[in-house]
Amino acid sequence: MKHAVYLLGMVISLAVLLSACTDDPPTDPPVVPVVDTTSHDWVFTTYTTRLENNSNWMSGLFALSPDFVVAVGRSVGPSPVRAFRWDGMGLLPMTLPYRLDFRADTSTTNFPPEAYRSSSLTDVWFFRRDNFWITDFDGATHVTIAGGDRDTMVYNIRYSFYEGFQPERLWAYDSSNVFFLNDDADAVYQWRHRDRSWERHDLSYPSMPFDNRAFDIWGTSQNSVFIHTNGGLKRYDGSQWHTVWDRSMPSLCDSATFGVPISGWAAADEDSMWITGLYIGRMRKDGTGKVTYRHSGKTASGGSFDCRIVRGSAKNNVFFAGLGGNLVHFNGRTFRVFEEFRDLGTPFYRLAVFDNDVFIIGNQNFNGGVFVHGHRR
Repeated sequence: MKHAVYLLGMVISLAVLLSACTDDPPTDPPVVPVVDTTSHDWVFTTYTTRLENNSNWMSGLFALSPDFVVAVGRSVGPSPVRAFRWDGMGLLPMTLPYRLDFRADTSTTNFPPEAYRSSSLTDVWFFRRDNFWITDFDGATHVTIAGGDRDTMVYNIRYSFYEGFQPERLWAYDSSNVFFLNDDADAVYQWRHRDRSWERHDLSYPSMPFDNRAFDIWGTSQNSVFIHTNGGLKRYDGSQWHTVWDRSMPSLCDSATFGVPISGWAAADEDSMWITGLYIGRMRKDGTGKVTYRHSGKTASGGSFDCRIVRGSAKNNVFFAGLGGNLVHFNGRTFRVFEEFRDLGTPFYRLAVFDNDVFIIGNQNFNGGVFVHGHRR
C-alpha cells in the first residue's frame, strides 16, 4: 500500500509538472550564456551487459577519462558480474574490489565472500585507476561503503540492512570530501579523509504521503553540492545545507505549480544550472530565479517526456537522458533529440560527458543492462 501511494504521488506530481512547464512558451533563461556552438554530429554504439543467464542491471557509472569508464550494478543469474569497464575500445567484465590488472582478488579484502557474492553495487567513484570508493547492499542483510586502492579495501563500513542505511548515490570533490546520499534522502554522509571520520548531515523536508526518494547528487566544488529528492532540492555550502526549493514553497516554474526537479548540472563558472524532470530548464544555482522552459519531447509511445539525468563537459556540450529512450544534446544554442533511442524506448539513468565522448547506462526489462558510448564525429 505504501508503495502504491508513493507511485500515485509521483504520477500526480509529474503530470502537474508537464502541464505547468511545457505549456509555457519558451523564454530566455535567467543568464543566457554567449558561447560557440559545437556539433550535434554524434555516433553511438550500444552494448548489452547481459552475460548468459546473468542480466547485470546497471545502477552506477563513473568515468575517470574517455578510456577508463566503469559501470556497476546487480547481477541476476548464477554467474555474478557486477561491474564493466570501458577501455577506449570496448566493454569488458571486471570484478570490484580488484587488483591493478583487474583480476578478481577478494582474499586480501575484509569483504566476507559469501556476502559479497549476494550483493549489488549501487555506485562507484574513482580518484585514480587504482583508488576508488564503492557502495553495495544485498537488500536483506547488509550494506557496505568502502574505499581503498590496489589490493586492499580500507575504510570499510558495514551496517545491518535494517538500520535503514542504503547508500544510493556517491559524489566526491576530492578524497577529503566524499558524499553518500541515502536512498530515502533523510541524511547525507560525508567522509573526511584527513581525520578519518564520518559526518552525518540530517535533512528535513515537508511532510509527504509517500517516501522521499533520492534522485541525484552532484557539485561544482566542496562548497557547492546539490541533492535532488522527491521532497525538494538542497545545496551544501561547505558548512550547512540550505533548501533551494521544496514542496511547501511557491513554484519554481513560470506557471502556477511545479513538480519534481529530478537532476541538475552546471558548469563551475556559471550562475545558472540546468534542471530536468518532465522538462529541460534553467535556473540560478542559488534558487532565486525561476525555472525557464527550454525544451520538451515525447516518447515513442506518445507518452510524456521524462528526463532523469543531465551532465555536461562545458556550457556548449550538455546531454540529457531519461525514460522512453530520451537522449537530447544541447550545443550552446540548439537542442537535438536522438530519435533512434526513442524508437527503442530504452530507459536511461546515468550519464558521463567529455568534450568528444559521452557514456550512458540504462536497463531493459527483458535483456538486462545497456551501456552506450557516443563519440563526436
